[in-house]
Amino acid sequence: MWHEGVDGIVSAMQFGIAERLLVDDDAETMARTWVAIQEAHLGHWVEQGMRATPAEVAARFQRQILRAFCRPEVLATRRLPEVTTTPERQPDTLPPAGRTPDSARATERRRES
Repeated sequence: MWHEGVDGIVSAMQFGIAERLLVDDDAETMARTWVAIQEAHLGHWVEQGMRATPAEVAARFQRQILRAFCRPEVLATRRLPEVTTTPERQPDTLPPAGRTPDSARATERRRES
């Protein structure tokens, strides 16, 4: 199942390399890196209580993917997607690293009791 999901990304990487849009590197490694970056972005989003909109998460992911794989001269001719933050979805304070907003609230409630 892993290979089925990665095979399409490998093909896309090979195409981008052939068209001189992407850095010339091993397409399989690049595809695995793509998946790792995607998992990191989605995992971070979930850990932060999914406060950011899916569009914000997708824009951040796209920016990182472009910076990681595009040839610098190609990237220089294109605009990176804008990343905006929805103000009403931002917390009043961020929880300490490694803690979810729910666990931070639970800790605060225990302290108040």
